[in-house]
Amino acid sequence: MNFKEKYDRYQAEYLKMVRRINERDQKLLTASEAADITSALQAAKAEYEDVLRKYEKDEMNARLKCFSEMKDMIRAVLYYDKKTGAKMTRLNLRKLKAAGAIVKTPTCPKDGRYSIIYKDGSRIFNCSVHGVLRY
Repeated sequence: MNFKEKYDRYQAEYLKMVRRINERDQKLLTASEAADITSALQAAKAEYEDVLRKYEKDEMNARLKCFSEMKDMIRAVLYYDKKTGAKMTRLNLRKLKAAGAIVKTPTCPKDGRYSIIYKDGSRIFNCSVHGVLRY
């Protein structure tokens, strides 16, 4: 099951538990009745929390990979600047490849687009998904 399916199952089990409690004639539950009513919810909650942890880990890994790609891009731009004597203010991957600064095109694992924002003499390296690195 994917993230949405686990979340939907967790929500459905919660609503089922509430409905089962409300349908009861008695106001008090015994411990075994409470355990029976909540067991499916607890299992669904555990699965949801597990997939959420995995999702957060995947997101963190993607962000770290993206920033690593941006750091490589910064080094490539600095190499280009030194080699050409001109400061690159807009990201141009063709120029970086032609100068031998990069071999492969940097790619964001979440399909973000890289750019350089040039402002007040500073370059801000940006990914449309993960944000900025300043240099």
